[in-house]
Amino acid sequence: MICPCCGGEMLPDGLSCSCGARVVGPPLSEPDYFVPQVGRSVTALVLAIISIFAFVWKGLLVLTLVAIYLAFTARKQTLSDSRHFGGYLTATTALVLSTIITLSVSIYVGVGIPKYLRTEEEKQRAATRAQMYHLASALLEYKIEHGAYPVSLEELKSTKENLELIDFWENKLKYRATAELAVDAQPGINQPLPFFNQYQLVSPGADAKLGTTDDLVMRDGTILQSAKISISEEESSEE
Repeated sequence: MICPCCGGEMLPDGLSCSCGARVVGPPLSEPDYFVPQVGRSVTALVLAIISIFAFVWKGLLVLTLVAIYLAFTARKQTLSDSRHFGGYLTATTALVLSTIITLSVSIYVGVGIPKYLRTEEEKQRAATRAQMYHLASALLEYKIEHGAYPVSLEELKSTKENLELIDFWENKLKYRATAELAVDAQPGINQPLPFFNQYQLVSPGADAKLGTTDDLVMRDGTILQSAKISISEEESSEE
């Protein structure tokens, strides 16, 4: 029995309460109508609405999971005891909305991650290209001053202490000064072209392996879209 004074449970004797109240008449009759509890259903719906912003901030996706749990349990309570628990329609709406948001954000993230990775890879390649152009400028200055390109990048660095000889992925750039690159680049031409017979600079790319599709190849200050790499692993290890 509920104490009408404090709302607590009456003592086992049914005549008094721990708050000091005592029974002075017959117990109150049951109300004709119970106001059903809808707190869990409403909370689930509010969380589901807030979680719409998970498209902007992915951390809010956790709220959709909480909303799904609350909506599911609220529906279960309503079906098992509709006299004391209400908000079935509200809970159903929250459950559907939360599920749709969760699936939509998951698809959005699944599609966006590969695109993000491609963008990051291009940024990394752009940074490496910028480094290679910086080295090309230093090589040209060296040639103007000494009449020829250096034999190795270490020789170039001895004249410019702040030069970085690695790419974005911290792979050592591969360099070779040669007069035979024109023959490699233009099969069938015996006389090397001046544009190609100076030097070759190669970044192994993200996989750190020469001869793969992600290599960046520069010849005489120009980065080529596709080119035969003329620096072998043995030669590059000597740098």
